[in-house]
Amino acid sequence: MRTNEGKHRYQIGEDISYTVQTSAPGWLYLLVFSRENVATCIFPTAGRDSYLAAGTYRLPKDDAFEVKEPSGKDVTVALLSSIKLNLGDKEEMTWDEVFDRLRSKGLAGYINQRGVGTKKTAPTSTAPVSLNDTDWQAASLVIETLTNPAGHKVSTKPTKKPTKAPPARHFVQPQ
Repeated sequence: MRTNEGKHRYQIGEDISYTVQTSAPGWLYLLVFSRENVATCIFPTAGRDSYLAAGTYRLPKDDAFEVKEPSGKDVTVALLSSIKLNLGDKEEMTWDEVFDRLRSKGLAGYINQRGVGTKKTAPTSTAPVSLNDTDWQAASLVIETLTNPAGHKVSTKPTKKPTKAPPARHFVQPQ
């Protein structure tokens, strides 16, 4: 996994897109884990299937995500699963909600080694899928969001109409 812009530091308002290469078919999920204990699923968006054949993919396909507040370091994870996961029904979750849904200590360890540790919260009411360590592959990047001087937007893209989907915590999927 890499950013298409070749950077790991972005200012609020800049565009970011990713290239993800998979060696096996499966369901692909792009998750952003913030140090504020928020996990945001930025791919797939609601109502879209994320099953992909092995290969190289640009996310999003034809546009870019816009970097949003807050500033700080986040861990972006491309998760490829051999089983469909229960992640697209809720855009923002806590880290523990993600780990509880997947019942994967291996995935929790993978994320916690790359980011900030989490506190245990109350279990979620959603029935979790059991994700064995052999059911998934992951790649990650640490991305730092910087505050712009005087709050100016950096993006040079033309202004678009607001998206219908609610904004993500850190990135917004354009239409």
